[in-house]
Amino acid sequence: MLNKEHVQEMLSRAKGNIRKANAKYSKTRKITVRVLDIEWLSSNFGELYTTLAKAENDILFRNELIKILITQQTYTRQIFTRIFIPYSIYNLLQFTFYSYVMKEEFYGDKWRNPWTRLVGLLLVAFEILFVAVEVKQVKDLSLREYVRNKWNWIEILTIFGNTFILLQHGFKPFDISYSLLVSLASVAIIFLYMKLFYWLRIFENLAYYVRMVSETIYDIAYFIILFVLCVFSFAHAVFVLNRNAVAEDQELYGPSFGFRPTDAIVNQYLLGLGEFNTDNFENSPNRVLIWIYFILATFLTNLTFLNMLIAIMGDTYARVNENKQQEALKERTYIYADYIWAITLKNDFENKKYLYIATPVAEEDGEGDEEQAWEGGIAQLKKALRRHQRQLKGYVEEQSNELGDKQGAILKKLNTLEQSFEAKIAEKDFKLSEQVNKIVETNKSLAEQNKVLQD
Repeated sequence: MLNKEHVQEMLSRAKGNIRKANAKYSKTRKITVRVLDIEWLSSNFGELYTTLAKAENDILFRNELIKILITQQTYTRQIFTRIFIPYSIYNLLQFTFYSYVMKEEFYGDKWRNPWTRLVGLLLVAFEILFVAVEVKQVKDLSLREYVRNKWNWIEILTIFGNTFILLQHGFKPFDISYSLLVSLASVAIIFLYMKLFYWLRIFENLAYYVRMVSETIYDIAYFIILFVLCVFSFAHAVFVLNRNAVAEDQELYGPSFGFRPTDAIVNQYLLGLGEFNTDNFENSPNRVLIWIYFILATFLTNLTFLNMLIAIMGDTYARVNENKQQEALKERTYIYADYIWAITLKNDFENKKYLYIATPVAEEDGEGDEEQAWEGGIAQLKKALRRHQRQLKGYVEEQSNELGDKQGAILKKLNTLEQSFEAKIAEKDFKLSEQVNKIVETNKSLAEQNKVLQD
């Protein structure tokens, strides 16, 4: 129940928000002011974001309260300062170690080199910190939920892989060659960059694109199985046919890995991408059959499968782009749920009961700067349907009003005619009554005269 003091406070803050909004927008616009009760949130904050992160229905993120709680508060800044910045420093140190410090002359020197020792100790400290963070997440979540998250697997492989390479390079506890260690380091670098995609979701303008990439990979997963099967089928056929090659100029494909089956698969994959190595086809004893395989493979992989793949990606792009804001909010919610323990609510909700938000009213039909932005085919279709619905509704209302006016005029005329008919009928009745009375009087007079004559 709002009392007088609350109302005055609300009006004061609303005026301040309106002034800020007017300063931001150069032209005069309508402002919507909302007052949200947030007294309950301080005790249910963690549960709220954990539930939102598990929600499968994206419609929840269209709720105004949800959008405001995700975008208007200081959660992003807190996670950025407490988690992302240390992780960025760790990444830079790890990249520096792999690129410049992990040299062959320092392999197994037990960190006698001062730069190796400094970088190594810093990396060990960061890795201990991140192991503690992962343990905290396992405690907050169930182990089953933790292992179901693909990003957690990347984090685990990154931490333990980097730790193993660091300790192996410094102390060489296992008899591993330096070339193999470098190969492992190159794989570890890929995982480090993959983890960066996880952290890009904390930024509003990047979270949507991370979501789009993940949704695209998910949507094409089953189609890729068909594509791989098609590549394998022609690779196997060419692998068997290549047994007839008795000279080097009759080989149907060149060496890639030095293992014939994988060489055939790579050859067919490159064929699907448009690299046509047909130099030895004319020298092959099966040149007619190999050309038939070539034509079929290019038709299926180049023309059919790859174009279908593009179509699937385009459909995913339109679907995700249609709910661009909701998808971005959902990705940021995942970050908040993972690091809910690192967020402090004191500055946001302590001794605060209401949240006041002033936002400009969206312009009709999406006019303005955002109108030129690509919104996806489905979104544009919906906008056109809504615009047509408004036009149709206005037309129906106009016709209804016009029909009502005509109906009123007709009823008025009918009432006038009815009154006129009633007046005329009354007049005829009156005249008829007079004539009847005259006839009655005449009959009486005739009866009296007849009586006199009889007398």
